[in-house]
Amino acid sequence: MERIRIKDIAKLAGVSAGTVDRVIHGRGEVNAETREKVLAVINNSGYTPNLAARSLANRKPSRFSVIIPAGGEGNPYWDMPLDGIMGAIEALRDSKAVIDLLAFDIDSEESFEQSLRRCQEALPDGIVLAPVFEESARQFITRMKELQIPVVLLDSTLESPEVLATFSQDTLRSGYLAARLMCYGTGQNSSIWILHLAKPEGIIRHLTRREEGFRSFYQGCAAGTQIMTSTIDISLPGEPDLNLSRLFSERPAPDGIFVTGSRASMVAHFMEKSGFNGPLLIGYDLTSANRQHLTAGTIVFLISQKPEQQGYNSIMALFRHLVYRQVPARVNLSPIDIITRENLEYYQPS
Repeated sequence: MERIRIKDIAKLAGVSAGTVDRVIHGRGEVNAETREKVLAVINNSGYTPNLAARSLANRKPSRFSVIIPAGGEGNPYWDMPLDGIMGAIEALRDSKAVIDLLAFDIDSEESFEQSLRRCQEALPDGIVLAPVFEESARQFITRMKELQIPVVLLDSTLESPEVLATFSQDTLRSGYLAARLMCYGTGQNSSIWILHLAKPEGIIRHLTRREEGFRSFYQGCAAGTQIMTSTIDISLPGEPDLNLSRLFSERPAPDGIFVTGSRASMVAHFMEKSGFNGPLLIGYDLTSANRQHLTAGTIVFLISQKPEQQGYNSIMALFRHLVYRQVPARVNLSPIDIITRENLEYYQPS
């Protein structure tokens, strides 16, 4: 693709090139509505000034710290935003930007705080942070503000005026959407289970926000529906199978199951080997295991938030801010996609 120019952005946004220049470089006054319109065009177009030339002019390469949960077999979701981050690193290769990855155990606040301390000792130019443990994250963000180090939040609903930008999904509306799908598929007088597959003391805020949105929709949806929530600590031996076995033995099989995170495949695997083929199963994210069970039909719907795009955009927004003084939109929400077996082929792994 040809490099997009300032005058192209101006044309798309319906403003003058001078207005675009002021937004990019933070010079002069620009109407808030106009500024947001220009920033939206910039973010959607992938506009990047001449990285190599400007980096040489600056002489000093930018150094970023990325603090996110470790991925891998036990937590495959986080491999996806990491793929996007690696894509951004490749895009910035000519700029000689240095990116330090500080991965932590998503189930350990101590591991999270260790990564925060290592980051603070390094004094990077900017930080991309997944604020899994919110209180520790808030304190860290305040310290970085005092040090004038910009912080971009990834996969987060944490609200803080001290951060440069956030890249995430509208978790409340995604829960609302999941409930609409469930309501269409199960109808009135149904039994629905909401499953949080995470440590009870470490439930991430976006999981509870998804449940909140889900329950909010059902208040006006299907009469007589009973909704039960259960949290299963999958870090314990034998889980989630032990708790799922107990639930299915103590209660009638539900009409639908809503898994609030990316581990719907664990429930699907249990259902397949135990012969429970009835419940309509809805979960999140296109992990490889979720793909397999969606193809098999055990998972009926997956809700996607484009985590690779979030990872890529978070790094690029931070880089553009530091090097070109572009001010990103404060809140950047990903599209909420509904993935089924029928359209899965159009969502290929990156």
